[in-house]
Amino acid sequence: MNYRKSMLSMQQNLEKTPLIKRYNLIRNEHSILINDMFHDLILNIDRYEPILLKQQSINFELDPNINDQAQLLADLLFYPHLKDGNCMCQIYLEEHKQEEHRDMLLSMLESRLSLFKFISRDEATGIVQLYDLVNEEQIEIVDKKFGMMNTGSIYYAGRIISYNGISFLTGINYFFPCNSKTNKYMKNIINDFKYKKSCDVLVKLYQYHKREGI
Repeated sequence: MNYRKSMLSMQQNLEKTPLIKRYNLIRNEHSILINDMFHDLILNIDRYEPILLKQQSINFELDPNINDQAQLLADLLFYPHLKDGNCMCQIYLEEHKQEEHRDMLLSMLESRLSLFKFISRDEATGIVQLYDLVNEEQIEIVDKKFGMMNTGSIYYAGRIISYNGISFLTGINYFFPCNSKTNKYMKNIINDFKYKKSCDVLVKLYQYHKREGI
């Protein structure tokens, strides 16, 4: 069996596992909620004006028509980056207190944006082990694509949501090679995560990924 057929067979088998079926349901709920929030933003732009104004203070001009910049903008809008914790998720939650996706919203507000190193993966289950370099702890996630990637020795910067016993990646995904140049840069990023606003750190990661990312 050639490599392509082998990978296809592995993916098909993965889809049949109870864990991945739960993962798919959770990812689907998250996608529906994101779409609902975008729709609410369009219909009620005044409600979210304070968030939009705050993002204008970031020293970086974003073009929402460019896909990777649209993902960056979505993270900056949806998730808490400033000390007051105000963001689209928080406003949407306050306006939809009986919303069926309330638990997902709370999980999004508690999500983890950090810098990770790849440890291991189980291709049969989609379980990936990462080490959080900022919080200095290991974390287990479920991810179908990451579980199939030829990851090797890499850095990964992104956001992880933990919901109903499953942790998964969302939105931005920045991969970097482990080499002397990037190792030095990432030491500074880890320090920035501890002492600077996460929105500023995220923009720095985006810009570095454009130059040196995988």
